Amino acid sequence: MKPEQRQLPSYPLRLEPETRAKLEAIAKANGRSLHAEISMRLEESLRGEEAAPADSQSLTVEDMRRVALEVVREELTKAGK
Repeated sequence: MKPEQRQLPSYPLRLEPETRAKLEAIAKANGRSLHAEISMRLEESLRGEEAAPADSQSLTVEDMRRVALEVVREELTKAGK
């Protein structure tokens, strides 16, 4: 079985409606499904985590939320929204 055909365990994700709508718009602009967009973004954040200094672990939830909103805004700007 090809890796992309294997059945992955599901993980229900609750998103604010506004966040979901933004991610759906970005996913559409990028030619991806919502699942693919979220997965890609998580993978990228984990790659960045590996390269980040150890003290980056001290970020608060609010810091992470602020960064996430900045990324979404940048992507929406790129998508012309």
